[in-house]
Amino acid sequence: MPRYKGRNYFVVRHDLASFQALPGFIWNSGANPPPSPPPVGFRQVEDGDRWISFAYTTSGAREKATSLVTGFYTCTREYRYGKLPPKPLAIAEGKKRAWLTKGKDYGAPLPEPVVIPPLSYFLGANQFNQRTISRISPQQFEAIKKHTHTRPSVFP
Repeated sequence: MPRYKGRNYFVVRHDLASFQALPGFIWNSGANPPPSPPPVGFRQVEDGDRWISFAYTTSGAREKATSLVTGFYTCTREYRYGKLPPKPLAIAEGKKRAWLTKGKDYGAPLPEPVVIPPLSYFLGANQFNQRTISRISPQQFEAIKKHTHTRPSVFP
């Protein structure tokens, strides 16, 4: 899918452990290293673009799916293949390197993950399927950001 002119906005899905191990990064240690191309979606995110770190998890004995926002970021370094720092090594299944896109906090950082309604609530459709990186509109980004910052951090 071609880029919009100017800044682009994304939702990035990972498991919660990945976001907590390396906040502010989009990363993938399971994809093939160069000369293979980066994972799908990594080429879309360019310097200055913004993304929402979004995790699905289960909560409690009910095993109910929970939607979590862990942060809002602006891309400061486009994708590259590099060495993982120590903390994510524990969940990288023996891999020492990964595809990495670096970001910095956009706005006030979230002290804890924030439970929000499913993304379809904000987007009007379930367009995400299994994609890690999905482009959204600036208005959708701001609606999710506004909703997240008006909610308490209530993840158990």
